[in-house]
Amino acid sequence: MGKRDAGAAAVPAGGPWWKRIYRRLVHLNDSPGRIAGGFAIGVFVGVAPTFGIGLLVAGFLAALFRCNVAAAVVGSAAGAPPFIFAIWILSAWIGALVFGLDYGVLYADFKSGVVWHAGRDVFWAYLVGNVFVTIAATAIGYWLVLAVMRWAAARRRARTPRPSQGRGRRSRPS
Repeated sequence: MGKRDAGAAAVPAGGPWWKRIYRRLVHLNDSPGRIAGGFAIGVFVGVAPTFGIGLLVAGFLAALFRCNVAAAVVGSAAGAPPFIFAIWILSAWIGALVFGLDYGVLYADFKSGVVWHAGRDVFWAYLVGNVFVTIAATAIGYWLVLAVMRWAAARRRARTPRPSQGRGRRSRPS
């Protein structure tokens, strides 16, 4: 068996994707703020158009800002194929609203794959829309993970027996 990350504990496999992410984050040995910060950096990089280097950028930024790198890697899955299509469509829709473009035309450009060559208006509409989506997803990811990590930490503390405080009577040796 190879070496393990010092901050990661064994995480049970199986179950829905969101349970696996929850288990992975809860088993990290770090503060809730650092885990949430790392996750938010991962979401930011995963949603922003990083063109295949998102995982490296997420790890670098998490280390730079002293956040949890493993949480950043988990958060960067926000740009994975199940979610990226919704991100593209939402970015295009918001960009069309901002620029006053016809969303139907913009969607047709996305569907045909010519969005990157369709013209400056379409390209800028997507990028501006993506800025809004990235900021919203990052903020939601941060606050959601912070709340869950605080809840999990409080739950762990409640289950852990506390050592005696030494305030009671002490027996003296005879």
